Amino acid sequence: MEINQLRYFKAVADSGKITLAAQELFISSPAISASIAALEQELNVELFHRTGNRLVLNRQGKIFLDYANYILDSVSDAKHDLRESLSDRKKNVIIGATSTGIFSDLFCSFSKANPQITLTTSKTPLRYINSAGLNSRFSFLFSAASETPAAYADACESIALFEDTPALMVHPDHPFAKKSRVNPDEISNQTVIFPRINSGMKELFTQTLSTCLITPPVFQHHDFQVAYALVKSNAGIALMTTHSKNTLTQDLVFVPLELPSCRLKQMLYWKKELVFSEEDQLFLRFVKDYYTLK
Repeated sequence: MEINQLRYFKAVADSGKITLAAQELFISSPAISASIAALEQELNVELFHRTGNRLVLNRQGKIFLDYANYILDSVSDAKHDLRESLSDRKKNVIIGATSTGIFSDLFCSFSKANPQITLTTSKTPLRYINSAGLNSRFSFLFSAASETPAAYADACESIALFEDTPALMVHPDHPFAKKSRVNPDEISNQTVIFPRINSGMKELFTQTLSTCLITPPVFQHHDFQVAYALVKSNAGIALMTTHSKNTLTQDLVFVPLELPSCRLKQMLYWKKELVFSEEDQLFLRFVKDYYTLK
C-alpha cells in the first residue's frame, strides 16, 4: 500500500467520480481506477457502491476513510514539522492527546504565557496507541490511565493531572439546567448524545448505564462540534465530563451526573528515555503548576 493510493482513494471518496478525482490530481482516470482496484484487492473488500458513473463509499469504505485520513494528516503534519525544524523562527512542543477538548484551556493558557513557543497538538485515537506508543515526534501524551495500554504506560514517566467525572451538557432551557445533579434513571426518556466511539469515558458510561438497566435513545456523534450544535439547538443532551466545560461552552450548562463508579484519572505521559528540550521542560513545569493551582 502506498501513500498515493490513499490520496487517490480519498479524492474519489470526496468527489464521487473517478473523472473528477483525476482532474483534481492531474492524472489519468485509468490510473486512478487501477489504483482503487489494487487497493480493494489488497484489502480484500470493496470500498464503494458503484452506481452508474458514481462511486459512493460503502460501510467498509467509510471505515477505511477514517484510517486513510489519519495517515494522510500524519504525513502532512510530519512535513510541516520538518519544515518548522529547519527554521529558527519558533521553538516547538508537540503533544498527542486522546481527547483535546478537556485540555483546551491549558493549551490556550500555555500559548498565551509563552508566545515564543509553537504548541502543536494532535488528537490521537486510542487505536493508534500501542505498546510502542506514539510516533517519536511527540514529546507528551495526554490520556486517561484506564485507556492507556499497560506496556506503553510502563515505558513512561507520568503525572496524574485530575480525576474526570461524568456530566450532562444541556441547553439552558432544559429542565436539567436547574438541577445541582442528575440521577441516571432521570435520563431514561431523553435523547442522549454520546462521546465518540473510541472514548474511554463512553465505555464507562455504557457499562454503568447498563448496570442500572437504563437504555435511553442515543445519537452517537463523532466530534465535539456536532454535540455542541445539537445541544445548543435543544435537540438532546450530551454525555460529557466535568472538565469538558471550557471557554467554548459557556453558553451551555454542565450538570454533574450521579455515577460514583464512573471516573477517569487523566494523566500526562512521556517516554523514560526522552531527552527533554528546554521547551519540553518549560511545558512540563507549566502543566504541573497549572493543575496544582487549580
